[in-house]
Amino acid sequence: MVVFRFTLQWFAVLILITNAVIPTVQGVGLHSAAVTLSLGTAMWAFVGRIASLGGDKPSEDWDLGHR
Repeated sequence: MVVFRFTLQWFAVLILITNAVIPTVQGVGLHSAAVTLSLGTAMWAFVGRIASLGGDKPSEDWDLGHR
């Protein structure tokens, strides 16, 4: 799940880079979509982390001893 969240964040970064570099696709819509994706991913990760702290058994991404 952590890898998926990082992938979403990097996808948002690629959208922002594309918006900054390629003049034909520049626009406020693409920028707002990337920022929304980034904030949504961060909120999803935060809620997942808080939920893993309250459970009986830590999830795989929280347990550092898990292999």
